[in-house]
Amino acid sequence: QALKIDGSVPPAEKHRRSRLLIDLSEEKRIAFYERYIGKEAVVLLEKPKAGQPFHGFTDNYIRVEVSDPRAQDNTLVRVRLGQFNEEGTALVGEMIG
Repeated sequence: QALKIDGSVPPAEKHRRSRLLIDLSEEKRIAFYERYIGKEAVVLLEKPKAGQPFHGFTDNYIRVEVSDPRAQDNTLVRVRLGQFNEEGTALVGEMIG
């Protein structure tokens, strides 16, 4: 029945709109993260994959990577938020204290 509805959106247009929304979401995520560079935050660290830095999230869901020998999984640590990691998926956090 849905295929017979007048004014249905062609698949190519659905794809175009979806791409626009995905791109907008990424732009907004980057802008949001940038507002916190240089600030302090508390991060709950999670166990990393082998050979990867620790990672976790702030209370407002900013993804943070931490490369510090003192880091342990399932701990809350205070960090200063730095620039984006190489992949652009997280901010690099420096443990404080």
